[in-house]
Amino acid sequence: MKQSTFSFKVMALPFFLSSSVFLAHAHAATSLASQPWQSITPGAGGWFEAVGIGPTGTIIAASDLSGAYLSTTNGISWLAIGAPQGLLSTHISSIGFHKTNPQIILLGSDDGIYRSANQGRKFTLTQADRYITSIQFSPGTPATYYAAGHTAYNSASPTIYLSTNSGLSWTSQAATGLSNARIQKLVIHPKRSNELYAVSSPDRFVSLALRAVYKSTDSGQTWSAIGTTLGDAFDFALSPSNPNDMYLSTTTGVYYSADAGTTWSTTGQAQEFDYFGNNVGYSVWLDAKNTNSLRLVSNALSVWETARWGIWAATKKGSDFTWRFINNNTALGGRKSGWEIPDYWHFSSLQNTDLLSNFYYTGESLRTMAIDPRNANRMLFVNAQWLFNTTDGGISFKQYFTKASATGGWRSRGIENINTLDVAASRWKTGKNVKNVIFGGYADMGCWRSLDNGVSWESCNPTQLVTSPPIAATPSMRDFKAMPASATKPVRLASASPLILPRPYHGRLNLNMYRAPFETALAAGGGWRGAGGNATSFAIDQANVGKVWAAMGDDINQHMTLLRSTNSGKFDSWQDANNGIAVEDQKLIYGITVDPNSPVTQRTVFLTANGEVYRSVDDGVNWLKVLSCRDKTANLNYCTTTAVDYFNSKLVYAAGSAGLFVSKDGGDSWDWTESTHMIKPESLTDTFNAYLERYFISRIVADPFTPSRAYMAVVDTRSAGGKGGLWAATEGNNWQQLYANPYMRSVAVSPFVKNEWVATSSMAYTSGGYSPQSMGVLRFNLNGKWEQLNKGLSYNNISSIAYGAQSGRLVLGSLGQGVMKNWR
Repeated sequence: MKQSTFSFKVMALPFFLSSSVFLAHAHAATSLASQPWQSITPGAGGWFEAVGIGPTGTIIAASDLSGAYLSTTNGISWLAIGAPQGLLSTHISSIGFHKTNPQIILLGSDDGIYRSANQGRKFTLTQADRYITSIQFSPGTPATYYAAGHTAYNSASPTIYLSTNSGLSWTSQAATGLSNARIQKLVIHPKRSNELYAVSSPDRFVSLALRAVYKSTDSGQTWSAIGTTLGDAFDFALSPSNPNDMYLSTTTGVYYSADAGTTWSTTGQAQEFDYFGNNVGYSVWLDAKNTNSLRLVSNALSVWETARWGIWAATKKGSDFTWRFINNNTALGGRKSGWEIPDYWHFSSLQNTDLLSNFYYTGESLRTMAIDPRNANRMLFVNAQWLFNTTDGGISFKQYFTKASATGGWRSRGIENINTLDVAASRWKTGKNVKNVIFGGYADMGCWRSLDNGVSWESCNPTQLVTSPPIAATPSMRDFKAMPASATKPVRLASASPLILPRPYHGRLNLNMYRAPFETALAAGGGWRGAGGNATSFAIDQANVGKVWAAMGDDINQHMTLLRSTNSGKFDSWQDANNGIAVEDQKLIYGITVDPNSPVTQRTVFLTANGEVYRSVDDGVNWLKVLSCRDKTANLNYCTTTAVDYFNSKLVYAAGSAGLFVSKDGGDSWDWTESTHMIKPESLTDTFNAYLERYFISRIVADPFTPSRAYMAVVDTRSAGGKGGLWAATEGNNWQQLYANPYMRSVAVSPFVKNEWVATSSMAYTSGGYSPQSMGVLRFNLNGKWEQLNKGLSYNNISSIAYGAQSGRLVLGSLGQGVMKNWR
């Protein structure tokens, strides 16, 4: 293999454009710039941290990586709230409303408290540098707020904040007595604003915090535990109409006090255990006006279960309680809301339909349930993927995240919170029985396709079993570590960029304790059952109607399957196409490329698997390794993207953190034409996370109009003035920088108009995060400058982009809002 080096040249313009091309390009650019992106996902899909209902019925759902979602239509439609509204954190952890003023909304995040005074149209940060888990107003003095913050997202060292001006400013309280506590819920006495209670419990980020209830009578300065002899606490509540009536849910049962906690007696409600035998307890549901009305929500609540894990209602007379189980009839309206198959990772992880839409019962269940202040029979809850609502006291639930289409597919109501790993769109000549298809490859939700330009979606996750090594279960793609300590220092990421302090971002999901009971069953079934998982790469044969390749799998770090379909990726049409890919390389499959010059009945296809390059010369059925990118870099770096010249099948590219490799004989031999590679060793999965000291060519594509020309999107956060950005090269040499940006993720070249292309930029990958240097979607305009096409995006975090079936139509993969398109 030949290794070469050369100098890089930065160009003000990509190359000379004739006046006619300028005019055509300007018209397209203008029309695209005026078109807002609209999310076209099936709906939901990601972890929701909290939900709240305001005094006039405004609903807010807090997501873990795409900001907040607001509905003023009772969940019929949702508005994404993000950076355009001033909300610069993608991870929202708590919600606070004003008692009487619906304009005031407070959002807790991983960088502090954001406040809006105009019902969510604009937010400002009023308290910085804490992870906020609870915000609550004082019922007696609504301008008084308390908030619980922690020094980090995974900290059990709380601070209590006090505001006396509706959240405009905050003062920290001493919080003496709150050690090893993770405060999930604050309860304020309805008549004494200096008296408050705090419920501590573990959550997804902190597993060892105490389960306890604490009381303060001096506005949060000092605290003491209450009810310590009754077991570890799950929840605490006091009656707003009679605050002497208190309720305590613990590991030993549910207790009642009629004297403000001086004495306690049992309510007679037994302990609650989940499917696995874990003692999970209850959350308390009170009626603000009726002190004799009490409901308990199982912390293993399933909206589909009719005989267990549901809601209990009490008839209360004095200190005596008579309990009845509310017979849930949600299932009568259509199991799983009519989804055709269990598509998501949550089902795949637990292999139990009863758990598909359940409460998750860590301490976060205290933030993920909201009671309507106007209607005590209405409750909303969110969990790791869904949002449900009941208006009849728990008798039945309705989902608030999707709507059915007339064709049998699904379309989001506007609430997503899902990462897109890849998008693809066919450009087949349509006619009788021929429809173009859009694919969305999701983390955790797997493969989805649309046959009607994104109007509706259906799952394309295969239902047949696919043989794979035994795995415990599907881990969420949010399973990434937080930004390292070294990333907390400002760094100049590009020569023309100011000093930027990247925001830490989070998103760890840990279901390991629940997976063990299913390991045997999963091993017997081959591990992956076609339910959810992750879809990392697509390739559509634009000359063969219906032919497509896709890479899917559960734990993509352990095993993936390359699949081939001749029926437009219909869920039951996929065939295993892994033959020839080494067993140790059947994972982390990316960069599938079809050679457009190869015979239409025997396509040549390239891909990368576990960082290595494979080639098929028989229509993607059998594979041969043709390049080991890992060997060239002492097993430290990888190739993750490929491309083939549109005019010359012999000219093939492969690239990644190992640099750029070029073959001029169809993949038989390779030159290492650009040997810049990442020095610091990282796993292939972690390579994609744009922490400091990352370098990789994230996408390479060939120009469909200019022979030998290719474009490369490069992520480079190693130092100031790095190689991050968009580059053009001829046969892999003479690199010319078209745009400088440290987070360039993808590039697509127009198949319709010569010299037209778009690129995407994102600091975030699968775990959220905000940076002003995430540029979103970029396009070159008439004035010889690049413009951002980001209207409609809550955050400028875009992983991939593709041209649709007509000129000017684009689909993108958002890290948060899912698949989006730019036309109506």
